[in-house]
Amino acid sequence: MNKNTYNRFCICLRLFIKRLLNKVSFILILCLLPVFSLGLKYLLKDASITIRAGLYNEDTGSSAEHIIQRLSKNPEGITFREFSSKDEMLDSIRTRKYECGFVFSEDFSRRLSEGNTAETVELYVSPGTAAGSIAAEYVYSEIFTLYAFEEFMDFIGSRTYLSFSPREFSSLRERLQPVYTEYLNSDETFSFEYKTPTGTVKDTSVMLPDYILGSASGIAALFIMLGAFAGTVHLYRDSRKGIFYSLPSKTRTLCKLADIFSGAFLTALSAMITITICNGTENLPETMFHLTVYTVICTVYCYLLYKLLPNVRIFSAVMPILIMGSIIFCPVLIDFSVILPAVKYLKWGFLPTYFFG
Repeated sequence: MNKNTYNRFCICLRLFIKRLLNKVSFILILCLLPVFSLGLKYLLKDASITIRAGLYNEDTGSSAEHIIQRLSKNPEGITFREFSSKDEMLDSIRTRKYECGFVFSEDFSRRLSEGNTAETVELYVSPGTAAGSIAAEYVYSEIFTLYAFEEFMDFIGSRTYLSFSPREFSSLRERLQPVYTEYLNSDETFSFEYKTPTGTVKDTSVMLPDYILGSASGIAALFIMLGAFAGTVHLYRDSRKGIFYSLPSKTRTLCKLADIFSGAFLTALSAMITITICNGTENLPETMFHLTVYTVICTVYCYLLYKLLPNVRIFSAVMPILIMGSIIFCPVLIDFSVILPAVKYLKWGFLPTYFFG
């Protein structure tokens, strides 16, 4: 690229950017995403999804107490409280202070050891809430954990080649219980992590703020694509007016690219502010590099569409398809390729994928 070509490109880019910035509606759109993200960040800063569940123990054995102690140590997101009175717990549920409550029957330990747990736990739910089914997953998980240990000990005790006196078997149980719990809680076998598209590991104990703010990169990628689309619509109109005919043929293509790039560039600046608000400045250099490369990809992609599609009406008809396809097939909000493996091939036909790829 010689100096004259470069200067013409810069002049065209400056004029196209100035034209966009003279439109109040476009400026409002540029400000919308950062302002919305900033508002979400402060609204959700201390937000959490907390379910309050009551526990009442009628069990004469020790199994229910063991389960209640483990439930009381659950991570943030659901809070279990043991009540000393069943009536007090039910009153709290009726008045919606607590979403639900669980009552362990008096023969819970005996029936658990026998493998008969049907109707050993009663669930009471506050009217108009679905929290009971969520809390029940925690409770039943702990019951199954204890039941699995009982089955394990029963398996050891029933082996004919092993011989334990009642005292030895009781001692073995006491030694194995903490080991069983340790391996159950350990992540050495396998563990699950939630990572954002930038690779940041998120704490899943409170998913709502992380999910919304973690999706900022996907929304920003979609936003830049829309900016490139806006620049392409201007390119169609400018070409029809013939403003590029006076330029040398070698410069003409670059100036047409500048028309598209102007919209993508301004939305990329807005997207960078948005991602910085949501994800911090820790990965800012990497984010700036990804945004720059992605903005260029959007520009070239839209220029190819401009060359393939004869007029702005056809391009405008194709835009909704590209937008909906990007939302469905690309990891803008959710990566559907995890659910539908075939999507991983389709998503490369849509622009936002290249921001994460």
